[in-house]
Order: sequence, then C-alpha cells, then structure tokens
Amino acid sequence: MEPMAGDRLPASPSRVSEAVEHKLSVFQKQRLEHLELSREVCAADGHCQFRAVAAAGGFRAIQPQTLRLRVGRWLLGRANQYEGFVQGSFGEYVAGMMADSWGDHVSLEALSAILGRRYWRPTDHDHLL
Repeated sequence: MEPMAGDRLPASPSRVSEAVEHKLSVFQKQRLEHLELSREVCAADGHCQFRAVAAAGGFRAIQPQTLRLRVGRWLLGRANQYEGFVQGSFGEYVAGMMADSWGDHVSLEALSAILGRRYWRPTDHDHLL
C-alpha cells in the first residue's frame, strides 16, 4: 500500500542508502519508450519526489530538504488555495511535508509553481486522458 499524504516514513539508516527498483510492467516500459523517457532509480529515503523533480528540472544541486522547506513556505503563503486538497489539519500537513512526509500531488503542484516548470508523472492510465 502506498503511503497517504502526511504519512511519516520510519527513520532507518538502511533506507537512506538503499535504492529500490520496482519492476516495470511491459506496458510501463512501452509507455516510457513511446514517450522517449527513461527511468532513473534513486535512493528510497523518502525524498524521491523532491530529488526527481530537481533532476528533471536541471536543479540537481538543490538538496531535497531545501525543496521541502520551499514547498512548505509556498503552501503556507497560499493556504486558501491548497488546504482543500489535503486531509486533516493543513498546518500538520505542511509541517510533515517540510520534515519527511512523502511527496504527493499537492507538493508536486507547489514544486511546479516554485521552479517554473510543468511536471507530469506518466502512469498506466495516461492513455485514458
């Protein structure tokens, strides 16, 4: 089961150093080839969305924690725009995002606005759009 927004990852030194490569389905491989995209495996440390966005946007030098803090400040300054997209307390959501919560659709939207880039996550269901 995939974590929900605001879920905390267990602190574990082994999580920081390991890279997890999930098996791609044949369809996923075909989609990536069709879109002329490649897959990059990164550390399974809870910062993967922030690291991937930085890499895709040409911002590899920006540390994931720096992006987390920028996302948190961005969201707090625009709470009325984003609070309807999170479950529970918006303040707790932002605090978790600034610390170690997994990235989600809200943080991806904020990253897109902050970095001035459009990000799109290909899925098995893109053909339905």
